[in-house]
Amino acid sequence: MANVPIMIFLTAGLCAMPWLALYLHDWSTFAIVIHALQFISVSFPWVVPESARWLLSKGRTKETVDIITRAAHMNKKSLTPEVIRELEEFGNEQKNAKNTQASALDLLKTPVLRLRFLVLCVMWYVIGSICKRSFLRGALKVLIVMGAGEGKILFNCGI
Repeated sequence: MANVPIMIFLTAGLCAMPWLALYLHDWSTFAIVIHALQFISVSFPWVVPESARWLLSKGRTKETVDIITRAAHMNKKSLTPEVIRELEEFGNEQKNAKNTQASALDLLKTPVLRLRFLVLCVMWYVIGSICKRSFLRGALKVLIVMGAGEGKILFNCGI
């Protein structure tokens, strides 16, 4: 969530870049102006509140209730005491729950996660081979072999 404002400023800067270059004519002034929006976005981690879901999963119920109460107030709604009580109960459960650390082997535990992990690995390979294609300089046979291997893997995965 904290990356969204950064990306908004980056996109705005990139859209304005050709027009600013046309207007400014000096590369050093141009560089300062196009990066100014990024410097403003540095303050967003302190301005944008934490995710209520993340706070609740960490057992920080008081902060969660405060954030949800502020959001309800902005939307001209009110929180019932029952909702607040449920949030506090869930937060206490999360605080008392046994926290286990996830590992890379957890990606292979279920068939769905295995398939998704394999597809991501194949896509990483494909994107890498596309990006490195310029180094092959027209080595068509190498590209065909790489593409055939990729197709076989995707076919075997049932995609």
